[in-house]
Amino acid sequence: MAGTRKRRTCAGGMEVQTILFDKAIFTPAQARAWLRAHGHKSAKVHTTAKYHRFRQAPPSRYGFCRTGKPFKKGVRPVYCCPKKRAK
Repeated sequence: MAGTRKRRTCAGGMEVQTILFDKAIFTPAQARAWLRAHGHKSAKVHTTAKYHRFRQAPPSRYGFCRTGKPFKKGVRPVYCCPKKRAK
């Protein structure tokens, strides 16, 4: 079929590389509290126009990434495939 892309797969599963928090809903302090309560890292925040971004692992470890379904309103994971697993 013309114009369709083959969906890449990740043998062994993908990992949460980043968690995005909607700035309209969460302050950085509220986002950190949510991360700690759910067992995630909260050391450093990178704020963009729409999101507070908390990296869980360095992006250099990964091949490709996908934004996942929200954990809850305003909290969205970015799943990535480790480079050695990418196909």
